[in-house]
Amino acid sequence: MTDETFRRKTDLDIAWIMSDPFGLVQVDQFEAIIEVWKDSVERIKGRDWSKKRVQFTNPDGEGNVKMKIITSGAFELVRWLRFMGNEVRLLEPSWLVHELKASIDELKENYDKLPKQSSAACNEGNMAISLILGVRDNDAPLTIDLCKAPHLLLVGGVENDRNVILAQLTEVYWSKSNVVVKCPSEEDVMFEKLDALVEELERRYVLVANAELVNIMDYNARHPYDRQPYIVFVVKDLEGIKEKARFEEYLGRIAAKARSAGIHFVLSCDNVLNCTDMVKVFDYTPSVLCFHVDDERESQLLLDSSAAISLPTEGEALYRQGFESGVIHLTME
Repeated sequence: MTDETFRRKTDLDIAWIMSDPFGLVQVDQFEAIIEVWKDSVERIKGRDWSKKRVQFTNPDGEGNVKMKIITSGAFELVRWLRFMGNEVRLLEPSWLVHELKASIDELKENYDKLPKQSSAACNEGNMAISLILGVRDNDAPLTIDLCKAPHLLLVGGVENDRNVILAQLTEVYWSKSNVVVKCPSEEDVMFEKLDALVEELERRYVLVANAELVNIMDYNARHPYDRQPYIVFVVKDLEGIKEKARFEEYLGRIAAKARSAGIHFVLSCDNVLNCTDMVKVFDYTPSVLCFHVDDERESQLLLDSSAAISLPTEGEALYRQGFESGVIHLTME
């Protein structure tokens, strides 16, 4: 007990306090300016932000935007920035930039204390779920890591071409202890598995948070005797789903958080124009493998160009992930 007294505030604006996306305890307010990279703009803007607290600038020449936030939650904001990784960059205030850098240095120092892993173990962590999509014109193989993708959309061509890619999951990873492949063929079974996937996502978030880490890969590195397997959820006939709105709701709930939880989607369809009402499919599948399509609109939607209509009907595809793109030739071995 002390003799110190305080005066209760009587002019609290509860609505303003509750609108703070990062700090519930209202201390000193500050404005943070964050640069959001082009590929993450739509996903981050799509979150339900308070318009009084958060504002976005128009895209610059490269498609990046600046995000202005009024908050009191410096600690929470730093944790969110660390979670977002290289998708965002804090510009102001300078004192918080210093705190973020110190936090990252401390995290690096903490991991530097871990025993050095063999090169094989490091490669397993860096390429946990690798798929060979095909070969480039110079015969160099193009490999995608679903842990980084983090979701893949296969479109167009003949079904057999898409199945060549999907077969790698079922043949190579089906029996692997560190990867679980779920490929339901019936719609009612698919929704049952999606229900279970939501529960698993929440469980993993609690698991990682309690360990004071940011993703399942870090958790597995720290807890080798409690490794959580990566989960790949395959949908072979996206346009054949009858309850598309229901599937889109699940995808929106799962896909945005799935990467840090070790959950990845691989979606396949013949004609993406039959799925244009499922907007989140395009929001959450930044990695696209597009075979021949007949409609220029479909090619523009997937690749921002009409190149896919010029592809041969079998054996070739256009790949796009972020700023990387190019023609690949399918390997049938």
